[in-house]
Amino acid sequence: MSSPNAAEATPNREDQKNEWRGSRLQWSKQAEHKLHQELNAIALEKCYAKTKAFVDCSHEHGLLVVFKCRQHNADLNACLHEYTNPEAFAAFKASRTEEIPVVVKTPKGP
Repeated sequence: MSSPNAAEATPNREDQKNEWRGSRLQWSKQAEHKLHQELNAIALEKCYAKTKAFVDCSHEHGLLVVFKCRQHNADLNACLHEYTNPEAFAAFKASRTEEIPVVVKTPKGP
């Protein structure tokens, strides 16, 4: 008879799915979603100066942020788009293909 700790140490499929984005994504899309998250984090790091400028402007102008900080917002969006556009994602994905886990689905049947 196995101990209760052994059952807790072995994650089942549902636990693994919940670890990734609340099991809202299909198993096959989870690796791609994780790559998107990593690329977004990289883009935020590279655009830190523009993000800080927009945040400072928003703190300075309060409710008028929509009107007073348009240029900072446009600069931030342009910077983020430079790193997160579909072409950049395809290049990032191609560089990480060996790290993407492959999930093989077994057919359900009697």
